[in-house]
Amino acid sequence: MKNKFFSRELKIGLFAILIIGSLYFTIQFLKGSDLFSGTSTYYAAYSDLGGLAPTSPVSVLGLTAGTVDDIHFDQQNKLMVVKIKLKKNFLLPKGTVAEIYSADILGGKAIRLLLSDASNLHRSGDTLASAIQRDITSILTQDLGFIKEDITNLLSKLDVTVTQINHLLDAENREQVQEILQHLNHSLKDVNTFTKSLAGHQKTVDRVITGTDTLFTELNKAADKLAGTLHHFEGISSQIKESDVTGILDGLKELIDGLNNPEGSLSQLTSNPELYHSVNDILSRADSLIRMIGDNPKKYLKISVF
Repeated sequence: MKNKFFSRELKIGLFAILIIGSLYFTIQFLKGSDLFSGTSTYYAAYSDLGGLAPTSPVSVLGLTAGTVDDIHFDQQNKLMVVKIKLKKNFLLPKGTVAEIYSADILGGKAIRLLLSDASNLHRSGDTLASAIQRDITSILTQDLGFIKEDITNLLSKLDVTVTQINHLLDAENREQVQEILQHLNHSLKDVNTFTKSLAGHQKTVDRVITGTDTLFTELNKAADKLAGTLHHFEGISSQIKESDVTGILDGLKELIDGLNNPEGSLSQLTSNPELYHSVNDILSRADSLIRMIGDNPKKYLKISVF
């Protein structure tokens, strides 16, 4: 009985160990861990995980190569440090970046390793450079933040406008607004009356318009005549311009200079009274002689015929 009892307990223990081992291997398999090969450990620090959690997949060139094993907070640097378990057959060159990105449309986060072209390799335990890709949710959240600010500013301006309208429509200003509206109503009535009066004198208005049109027609004709007159004056001006005005002015200047010259004959004739009277007396006698000869030519003119 005792041997059978221990034998039964042993079987139960072995079965429990088998179940626990199976669960462990199943969980590790679901986490993407390779149970039959070794792993390398790397670290990456982020200021914001954006929803990244332990067991999130880690991929290299689109292939799942490991998982996020653990996440802890670095109190000193105020960063979240992610521990990455990677299959040993994936070698990472130095300069590799561990980027958090959205793995699906639901916003699930994962890490992809962006390999560099360096020849030197990272060792297990190294800290990788980190980056976070902006997803649609973060972009929309940021844009909605800007839109929210714009809406807030718009609502503030609208509130000020409503306040001003309320102030405009208070008891004191309401009377002024009503007076303005009454004046505007009277003005519109006056305009309406003037329009009706104008419609009643349509024939007179038509005659005025016709007379105005005739007046402008006559003015156009007069303008044509005026243009001809101006053209004629332009011809006269051209003739005067082309004539020897300079020569005439020079001769007139010489005549005036001769009159002003004390030694000139004309100047002595105008300035010497005795000479003037003598010349005048000679001209008078010559005129009398010409008249006498004209009255009695036979007395003074003798003509012999051979």
